[in-house]
Amino acid sequence: MKIGTKTALKETFLEYCSSSSVHGVKYIGIRKRFDRLGWILLVLGFLVICFINFIPILEKWRRNPIELAFERKFVPINEITFPAITVCRLQMPNKKLYNYYDALRNGARSGFNSSDRETLKLFKLLTQTFFYLMRKNTSEIYRAAKQFPEIKIDIEEENQFLTHFLLPSQFVLYMCRGIKRADYWNCDVEFHRHYLDMGFCYTFNMSPKAKIFRTNVTYPLAQDPNFIPPNVTFFNEINLKKRKKPFRIFDRRQEFEFETHFYQEFEDPICKPDFHLYIHAPTEIPWEGSNRFTMPFNQRINQLFIQIEPQVINSDFNLKKFEVNDRDCYFTDERPLKYFLEYSKANCEYECYVNETQRKFNCSPDFMPHYKSDRICNLTEILLLSDIPSFEQDRNMKCGCLNDCNTIKYDIGVSQIHSSSKFVPRTSEEELIKAIQANVSSDFHKEILDELGEKLYLMKIPANQIPVNITSEGIRLKVLSNIDAFMPEFNILSWNSSRLHIFYAKSLFLPMRRYTPYNFADIVAQCGGIFGGIMGISLLSFCEIVYFCTIRLLEKRKLTPIDVIQDELKERR
Repeated sequence: MKIGTKTALKETFLEYCSSSSVHGVKYIGIRKRFDRLGWILLVLGFLVICFINFIPILEKWRRNPIELAFERKFVPINEITFPAITVCRLQMPNKKLYNYYDALRNGARSGFNSSDRETLKLFKLLTQTFFYLMRKNTSEIYRAAKQFPEIKIDIEEENQFLTHFLLPSQFVLYMCRGIKRADYWNCDVEFHRHYLDMGFCYTFNMSPKAKIFRTNVTYPLAQDPNFIPPNVTFFNEINLKKRKKPFRIFDRRQEFEFETHFYQEFEDPICKPDFHLYIHAPTEIPWEGSNRFTMPFNQRINQLFIQIEPQVINSDFNLKKFEVNDRDCYFTDERPLKYFLEYSKANCEYECYVNETQRKFNCSPDFMPHYKSDRICNLTEILLLSDIPSFEQDRNMKCGCLNDCNTIKYDIGVSQIHSSSKFVPRTSEEELIKAIQANVSSDFHKEILDELGEKLYLMKIPANQIPVNITSEGIRLKVLSNIDAFMPEFNILSWNSSRLHIFYAKSLFLPMRRYTPYNFADIVAQCGGIFGGIMGISLLSFCEIVYFCTIRLLEKRKLTPIDVIQDELKERR
C-alpha cells in the first residue's frame, strides 16, 4: 500500500527544508511549532525586503531600457563626411538687359503672349523668389500670375537666362580653396546648380541624386557640376574623376574657402534680397529645417568665419529588437519614404511638407521632388504656397518624424568682419583697355587679368570648342586681343565681395552612443546580488524547488508507509 498525496507532499517538503541552501529554510522543517512559525515569519520578511529592493531595478529597466551617453574615446573628424554647403544668392537680373517691374506691369495688363520661353522662365523664377519682398505689388503680381502660362524650369536644361540675364556662376563663386586642394581651384568644377523655393542656388559636396532619391523621382539638382573640364592639357590639374562620395578632411586646419562678388548692375533699391548659406548633411535637402546663415542685404560682410561642431549619435544594432517608441528613433531602413532612399528626420519632415503641399493644392511645385505623373503647380499656386503659415508649428504632430538612430548634425558658430556695402572700383574698363592697348603690364593689371581672363574665356567658349593645347597664357592673350567680345554686360571691375571660411572647430569630436544599459546577465547579476546576499538564493535554488516539486514528489508517492518510517530512522541516525 502506497502513501497518500498529502503524506508525500509533507515528506517532500520536510526533505527540501533539511537539504535547501536557502538561509533559514531548514529551520522551517523542525518539529517545534513556535520555532517553525518564527522562522517562517523571518524568511517571509527577508523575502519581502529582497523584492522591495529588486522592484526599482525592474522599473528602471522597464522605463529606460535604452540610454544615451557619451563615448569614452574621441574620434577623428575624417570618420564623418564634411557637410554639404548650399549658397543661395538671391539676385535680380542685369538691369541693363531685363526690367522685372516693366515685365510685371505688362504681364498684369496684357499677358505674356509676346514673351519667349527663356524670358518666361526668368519671370517665374523672380516672382516666386522675391514675392515675400514685394508685398506692395501683391495684387499686381496675382493678376500677372493668373495670365502666366504653365511652364516648368528644368535644372538639367541649358537655361539661357542663367548665364545671360543673371550673374554667371563664375562670378557668384570665386577663388575656392581647400578640401580638394591646398591652393586655389575653379569653384564651378565642384558646385552644382540647385533649384530651391528661394530660387537658383549652388551646392557643394552633396551626394549624387541617385544616392538620395528613389528611381523615377524628379528633383532639380544638377547631375553634373556647373563646368565639366574638357580633356585638354590646361585643365588636367582640375579634371578629376567623377566624385562618388562626399569629401572628408583630416584636420581642422583644412578649411574650405570661397568668395562671392556683388555687382551694382544686379542690385535693386526696392527688392533687397538677402544672402543665404545652408550647412547640411550631404544626403539631406536644404530647407527651413536646416542650419542656415542669412546675411542681410544692407549688412555686407567682408570676412565670414563659420565654425562647425559635429554632433554625432551612433546606435547599437541590437536596438532593432526594441519597439520604435522605446528607442525613440528609426534606423535608415525601418520607415520607407515616398521619395528618399533612406530615412532621416530632416528628409522625413521635408517629405511631409511636400505631401502637405500636394494635399492642399493637388499639385507639386517644380522645385520639390515629384514624379513625372504629378501635376506641376502653376505660378498662382506657388504664390499661394508662399502665403501658407509656417510649417514649423505642427510638423512634429502631423509627420511623426522621429530622430534617425545614426545621425550627424552640424552645429555652426559664426564670427564676422563687416565692411562697407559700397561698390569699390578696382579700375575702370576704359582704363584697363587703354593699359592693354598701350601694352602696359603693371603687376596690378596683370593680377586682374590673370584672375578674370579664365572666367571671361569660359563664359564665352563652350567646353567642347576649347583647343586641346590651350595654356593659361594662351587664354589671357585671346581675351586681351578681343576684349570687347569677351566683356559681359556689366562692369566686372567694380564689386563688393564677401569671403567665407568654413572649418571644423576641432580635429576630434566626442560622439554619443544609444545602447541598452541592461541585458539578461545584468538583471541576473543584480537580482543575484540582492537575493543571494540576503538569503543565499541563486538560480540553482529555483532548480532545487522544481526538482522537489516534480521528480522527488513522484518518487515519494511510490513509497509505502514502511519505507517512510525507514527513511525517517536513517535521517535520525
